[in-house]
Amino acid sequence: MSERERKRRLEEVWRQKLNEAEDAYGIALAHIQQIQADYRSLPPSDGNFALQQALTFQEMARDEYTRVLQTFTRLVLYGEEPNEGSEATPHARPVSDFDIQHWVSTHHGFVPHPSWIAHCRELYLSAPPVESSARSHCPPDKRMAIREAFVALGLAPE
Repeated sequence: MSERERKRRLEEVWRQKLNEAEDAYGIALAHIQQIQADYRSLPPSDGNFALQQALTFQEMARDEYTRVLQTFTRLVLYGEEPNEGSEATPHARPVSDFDIQHWVSTHHGFVPHPSWIAHCRELYLSAPPVESSARSHCPPDKRMAIREAFVALGLAPE
């Protein structure tokens, strides 16, 4: 493979990463809007917790989008290739509900509610039950999509 072709492919990889990071940020913003719309119907402690969690996910998504955008910009404008040990892969962190929501949204076209994810963690990952007055069980027709996300993200075996 020529040097030019290698650089073109590297740019394609980072363009895809940039698109994924932008999508994740959009999902995080939509999730905040959903929680804000539901906020008045939730008990204060549940509403505050849900909003704080959504804001944390939004901040993480924004930071990741910024990081990928800066890396992509340096690659395209200045030819600076990413350091494979630090920027080529996402920062190591546990899989969050936001990661699961992003995967399900990308592959199945809906954003699962955090309480559905908690219920599916109980069903498929033997997680302890989560107590919350706002908690609802995952609809049966949504469970396989969340289970697929668990497998794809390395939380569950195939």
